[in-house]
Amino acid sequence: MRRSLLFIVILLFSGVLFAQQNKINVVISIKCTNAPQFSIWNDTIREGQKYEVKPANLAAPYNIAQALYNSIVGSYFVFEDGCINQDIQVRITLNNVNCSNGLFTPANAQALFFFWRVEVFDFAGIDPLPSPYNFNSPSVFRLVLKKSGLFNAFCQLSGLNPAELLAFAYMTVTGSFTTSGITTQNYNDSLVARISHFSDIVGGKQQGLVSVEDPVELPVAFGLDQNYPNPFNPSTIIKYSVPERADVVLRVYDVMGVEVARLVNDTKDAGTYEVRFDASGLPSGMYLYELRAGSVVLNKKMLLVK
Repeated sequence: MRRSLLFIVILLFSGVLFAQQNKINVVISIKCTNAPQFSIWNDTIREGQKYEVKPANLAAPYNIAQALYNSIVGSYFVFEDGCINQDIQVRITLNNVNCSNGLFTPANAQALFFFWRVEVFDFAGIDPLPSPYNFNSPSVFRLVLKKSGLFNAFCQLSGLNPAELLAFAYMTVTGSFTTSGITTQNYNDSLVARISHFSDIVGGKQQGLVSVEDPVELPVAFGLDQNYPNPFNPSTIIKYSVPERADVVLRVYDVMGVEVARLVNDTKDAGTYEVRFDASGLPSGMYLYELRAGSVVLNKKMLLVK
């Protein structure tokens, strides 16, 4: 009897948590340079849910790009928990495909193994949302592209050596590339992209996409951001900005003014930083976090709910 009640409680609790996660309607299409856009499939997932790209047979004239589509089959993506604030529709278009050879049209003389045009709408698919569509930091859209035999074969068809360092980048409205807001990790069996916002995403040889390092914008003033998530349980991220080299101390206090954690106590160069605060051993309640850098003192409140 007790086991049955425990199972019911766990099931109900899991259902409440699942219901709180936002839904994403994902629509996958292909667009040839000489043919209308064609919808391949659509499905609805939730934040935190791993979704694998499923096999599909493309109809003519898109079937010439079957090898292109097959190259991503078995790969998967995840909208990390907390990355969005509402239910949305995401339209992913395999873009700028040459339907005379089934390959992506090169960009800036760079051969591509990947070109996604990503547009975001409300869940009903009626109203477009701002572009680029930014995710709530530190959560991201994570893409794991499997280096399958079909992927390697498509790379070779595209004039790329799959053994080379490959990378993802954003394509700007001017047609240039930038890696600001997107990172790539190369593994023997996969490419992993962490994507902070949606717009046009391309993949090619790393040297061609990031041959010129993207400029880094330094902060102009000391800053302390609101922690995310907030309320939190049991950990949260705190971001802060330093416009010049300075001794930085970041502390956390309880409501009685007692220091409960010292997260940073170091000299920092100009830049933007983030640190994780783990409150696993602390009780629920309001806490204050304080940044001291030079003569500047900044503080904010955060709420731990267990």
